[in-house]
Order: sequence, then C-alpha cells, then structure tokens
Amino acid sequence: MFRRGVVLAAAQVPGGSRVLTVLRIMRDTPRIRRSGLFDREYYEAQVGRRFRTERGAVADYISRRTATRPAPHPLIEPEWCTPVVDHRPPRDPVIALRRRSSQHPDPGPLFHMATYKQAHPESVYSRGGPLGHFIAHAGEQDLLPVPPGYPGPPPRWGETRRVLLDKARERAAHDRLRGPRRTPDWPSGEQARFIARWSAVPAV
Repeated sequence: MFRRGVVLAAAQVPGGSRVLTVLRIMRDTPRIRRSGLFDREYYEAQVGRRFRTERGAVADYISRRTATRPAPHPLIEPEWCTPVVDHRPPRDPVIALRRRSSQHPDPGPLFHMATYKQAHPESVYSRGGPLGHFIAHAGEQDLLPVPPGYPGPPPRWGETRRVLLDKARERAAHDRLRGPRRTPDWPSGEQARFIARWSAVPAV
C-alpha cells in the first residue's frame, strides 16, 4: 500500500523527488492500465515517440506530473478535469475519473458526465467510471454526450478520435521544429556568409 508515511519519508532523503516518482509509477501504473482511460496511440502521438510497451508509456505519463502534461486520452483534458490549485501539482485526471463517486468531474468539453450518467446510471460502477464505461462500450458511430448548449450536433466518437489524433501528431511535429537551436552562436559562419552575400544584391 502506498502510505502517506512512505511519501513523507521519501521527500526527506536526497533525490527524494526521483524516489517519489518511482513510487507513484509503482502505485499508479496498474490502476491506470486497468481503468481503460489511457489511449496509448494518442499519448504516443502527443509526445512524438513510440514505447516498447504500454507499461512504459504509462510510466512516462506518470513521470510528467505537471499542469501541462500530455493528455492520457482524447476525451480527457488534464487542465479542464483537474485544474491546478494553490500552485500544487495537479491530481492525475485518470485517478480522479476512475473513482466511484457521484461527483465525477467532466473530463473535457466533449463529455458531459451528468448527461451520460443519466442515460447509463450503471456506469458509475465501472472500473474507469462513466468515461471508462463509454470507452468500453461505444462504437465509432455513437454520439458523444456533449454538454447542454453545445454549438451544433453532437460529434461521433470515431471521427472525433481520428481528428484529435491527427491534431496531436501535427502539434508534435510542429514542436520538434521548434526545438533548441543547433548552433550556440547567432549567426553562425554559414549564416553570416549567406547574409553578406544577399546583402550585396542591389534592391529592385
């Protein structure tokens, strides 16, 4: 059992943050994998890399305990589901959503918990909560339980996942292009020569 005393003790030793990360990975990896709320393909698309196993992908997800961590599933937006409070590290959205509770937070703007629970009251007993129930049973043509006042007709689950997956890949590719500069100085010798050459061209 992941006891509070273990957490407090680990925080006091040198390198305690790394110890806490390992302990969280040991505690939460089985919970997240069993929940059905982790979409490995979507997570890999966001971080721009492939993992050898699902366990490895989940461990990487747990280790990124920040407000801007990648989403574990297309229908989960961590900042929407578990906002930062008092600058403390946010709760893991998967852990928050899998609890059996009458007060599940909405995972994102495309999934309204109250609407889905009204249509499927048994979903509160699902291992992954109402969202996990939807993921386990919904087909590609099923409509998403969007909140009241949603602008337009409810989107279908299959097409929504494909669109969000493509967007995640595009964003990851864009982020790679914005990586660190390749040369420590600006401009480099080659760039300086290029600028000098074209600076001498008469203006038209």
